[in-house]
Amino acid sequence: MSTHAHSIAARGASRRTTLARLVLGTVRPAMFTLAVAIVATPAVAQQRRSALAPSASRDSASAEARKNESSPASAKGSVSEGFKEGHLYAGPHIWAGVYGTMAFGVSAEKSLGGPRKDLGNGRIGVGGGIDMYSYSVGYAGYKWSYRVIPVSGFANYHMTLKNPRLDPYAGLGVGYYIVSSSVEGPGLDHYDYTARANALFVGAHIGARYFVKPNLAVQAQTGVGLGNLAVGVSWKM
Repeated sequence: MSTHAHSIAARGASRRTTLARLVLGTVRPAMFTLAVAIVATPAVAQQRRSALAPSASRDSASAEARKNESSPASAKGSVSEGFKEGHLYAGPHIWAGVYGTMAFGVSAEKSLGGPRKDLGNGRIGVGGGIDMYSYSVGYAGYKWSYRVIPVSGFANYHMTLKNPRLDPYAGLGVGYYIVSSSVEGPGLDHYDYTARANALFVGAHIGARYFVKPNLAVQAQTGVGLGNLAVGVSWKM
């Protein structure tokens, strides 16, 4: 091969080498950039998810707060409050205005079912109670003392209100007085003057419970048949 041919071949090889270097110089940075992008993409996505997570949590918390505020039983109350089906409500009470004295007793009431449309979405409850009071009457040096134990049963109609803490009701009752009496006075020291008597009574009343806790309520009631005003507490069982 002549010197001229060698020169042409050398120039061709040099051009190919230069072209290869240019290609590699262009491809390698592109491949490196692509590799970095592939590696970085999950990290960037994770950062974006982390950045969005607090916002999503805040949105979820706000939605839950709005739901609770729109609920009939807000944070101040509980859906388990009120006169509910399947529960027993019992507790002590004090009656005022019974022959000028006070009566002490306990009562319990059971709910018979859920709200009934034929009763205006109200509920029916039945229950009973027992009380005790005593009083005395004096006249002409003599003193008559009486102890009375009323035993009663009742049925109440409970209205359903939007406020789950408040439980108003009205009802009728029937009971039985167990009465014992004695007398003291001049000339009676050696004799036993005691007597017992019983009598039926009927009554009507209105009242309300207010739940200070889901299972505890204060209660007030007024009516005729036993006393003028009763106050007490009820536990939901």
